Amino acid sequence: MTVSVSIDSRYSFVTMYGVNDLTGRYGMTANQVRDRLTLLSGVIDSHVVRGKQNAKLLTDAGLAIFDRLIQLERDGIQAVEAVKLIAPELPDEQNSIVKPIQNDSQSSNRTEQLIQQMADRIAALESDKHYLQTKLDEALAKVPALPAPKPENHQQSLNRWQALRIVMLGR
Repeated sequence: MTVSVSIDSRYSFVTMYGVNDLTGRYGMTANQVRDRLTLLSGVIDSHVVRGKQNAKLLTDAGLAIFDRLIQLERDGIQAVEAVKLIAPELPDEQNSIVKPIQNDSQSSNRTEQLIQQMADRIAALESDKHYLQTKLDEALAKVPALPAPKPENHQQSLNRWQALRIVMLGR
């Protein structure tokens, strides 16, 4: 049962995958899926949310980690060893793009930094746009205007709609 839920006000709606989704996807029993989730518990905890009746629901990132475990198992690596291989592959929480909010002062300071970076980037892009627009105007000024083509016969004097009507209707 794939579920779309809002797990926190910081996140928009996220697709969550339950044990039944994983059993259908990987052709495993519910107990096999639960055993692997237990093995991954230290690695996947930040990507697991508890649902109704304490059901484990995986985010997309959690599903990717679970998928990697299944890949390694199908390559002949034991599940316990596969978990040991997966842990170093994952980015550190400290180096993660989405960092948890530690306190309000750090959050507001970080927000101000991001806003300033965005404002600087917007200013740079507007400057680039103005420069490119100027260069385009200069290039267009150098290109002479072409004279309108003179029709040599009746077929060339037709506009596109007339030609299309002739092709489609035969008139």
